[in-house]
Amino acid sequence: MLDRIVKTLRSNSSAGVSLLETVLAMVIMAIAFPALSNLFAGLTVTSQRPAYITTAEMLCVSEAEVLVADHRSRDSVNYGYNNLLNARYPDLAIPGYTNYSRQIRIVESSGNTVKTATVTIIGPFNVRAAIVVRFYRYTQP
Repeated sequence: MLDRIVKTLRSNSSAGVSLLETVLAMVIMAIAFPALSNLFAGLTVTSQRPAYITTAEMLCVSEAEVLVADHRSRDSVNYGYNNLLNARYPDLAIPGYTNYSRQIRIVESSGNTVKTATVTIIGPFNVRAAIVVRFYRYTQP
């Protein structure tokens, strides 16, 4: 019985594609294509995000190392504990790294013996990395 139905359908069908089938295929493609292109665009951004995070973390550690070096410097006129001030480290774009900027905030606490520095790097797509460093006032022997 099934064979007879298939033979009937084959004998009645033409070799070409009908206008209705063509229009239906175009409607399906018109709906599917924008959705697929948005999906691929989103995947591209998502796949780049880990690289941006890694770069921000590396820059964050690098900027924190600058603060540590300034704190430990023997040049007490320009560097050292007393010169770890917000004014010395303004917010700025990081040279050589497009779309990355740094923020350094230094707060003194505990009876003027401890400074806490927060280094924040802001990258593309609002990627952020931060590190906190504490500096203690010490006297040289």
